[in-house]
Amino acid sequence: MFSKRNFLSGLVGSCFGVVFCLTTSNILIELTYHDLAGYIFGCLIFIVGFLCLIQTVKSSVFSLQTKIWMVLLTLYVCFTGVLCFVLDSNWFFQASAGKMTIVYTLSSISISCVLVYCLVMVLNLQICNCLCCKQPFPVPFVRIGYQICICIIGSVVLGVVNGVLFGTFDVEDSHESYHDFHLYQLYVLPTGFLCGFVVGYFNQYLRDFVFREKITIESTQHHPLSEESSLLSDENEKDVDWMYGVGNEEKV
Repeated sequence: MFSKRNFLSGLVGSCFGVVFCLTTSNILIELTYHDLAGYIFGCLIFIVGFLCLIQTVKSSVFSLQTKIWMVLLTLYVCFTGVLCFVLDSNWFFQASAGKMTIVYTLSSISISCVLVYCLVMVLNLQICNCLCCKQPFPVPFVRIGYQICICIIGSVVLGVVNGVLFGTFDVEDSHESYHDFHLYQLYVLPTGFLCGFVVGYFNQYLRDFVFREKITIESTQHHPLSEESSLLSDENEKDVDWMYGVGNEEKV
C-alpha cells in the first residue's frame, strides 16, 4: 500500500490543504466586511453548487442512496451561496459568538467543497498535464466514486475545522488583534496539511488501482477468448461522466 507515488501525492495534497485553509479564511474575512465580495463569492458558490447538482443528477457513478446524499450536499452549497449575501448585515454582527461560529462553519464547509470541486475539475481536464505525466492508458486523477467520497469527506473536515476555529478565535477581528489570527493559523494549517496528505495519498492509491484494472482490461481485450471482457469494457466506456471523467465501473 505504501509507495513513493502515493507519498508524493500525499505531499501535493497537503500543500493544497494548506492553501485551501488560507484561502477559506481570507474569503470569510472578505465576506464579513465587504459587500461586493459577498455578492461575488455568493454568486460563484451558488453557480458551482448548481453545476454540482446537475452533475450529480446525471451521474451514474453513485448508487441511489449515495446520490441522494450528494444532492443534499449540492443543495446545501447553493444555500450557503445565498447565505453569503447576509454575512455583512447588522443582525449578523449583533448575533452571539456561538451563532456566528455556526454560520462561519456552514460557509467554510461550502467554500472548501467548491475549492475541491474546482481542483478536481482542473486535474481531470489535465490542463496542467505534461509529457512526463502521460501514460499509455490515461486515467483521470479522480475517477471512481470512492475517490469522490474521499475528496468530499476531506473538504467537509477542512471546512468544519476552519469555520469553528475562525469563529472561536474571532479571526474576523484580526485587523485589531494579530495574535488571534496567528493562533488560528497555528491550529488550522497543520490540520489542512494532515487532511490534504491523507486525501492525496489514498486518492493516488485508488487511482493506481484503477490504472492496473484498465491495463488488465486493455491487455485482455484483444485476446480471442476475451469477448465477454471486451463487451463489458465497451459498455463501461459508453457512459462517461462529463465532469469526473468516470464510467459506471463502481458505484458507492
